[in-house]
Amino acid sequence: MKPNTLIVMTLLLPEFIQPMPSQIADTLANRQWLKVTARLILDGASLEAHNAIVRGYAAQQSQQITLDVYLATEVQAEKIRKFVEAHEPDRIKLINSYLAAYPARIKQAKKELKDLFDIRFYPTKEQLRHQFVFDIKYLKL
Repeated sequence: MKPNTLIVMTLLLPEFIQPMPSQIADTLANRQWLKVTARLILDGASLEAHNAIVRGYAAQQSQQITLDVYLATEVQAEKIRKFVEAHEPDRIKLINSYLAAYPARIKQAKKELKDLFDIRFYPTKEQLRHQFVFDIKYLKL
């Protein structure tokens, strides 16, 4: 059977590292700021792993064209759709868990960074929630 479905995935996580504040000049302060910010990235690692599982399955079931674009038969596309559907509850749990821990991470960053802390570098929890993007389009050719 000939591939007749183009699958386009958009799997994005929030951008955690913002441009470094200009008031952070010395190397020690840079390291401290990056250490605190890195915790936010590590908290998101399980979400990135989940996205990798979805991408890996899609690549196994179809012909991968680019990182998030796949060419599949109808049968392959349906398998991928079912796989994604089955894993959606896990993704939602991971996002909710990340968001639940986020305020404590911000509080911890404020405590550790002291004068270097700038709330503008950290989105609100609601802003962050909208930065998790998981969209898959199935386009018939």
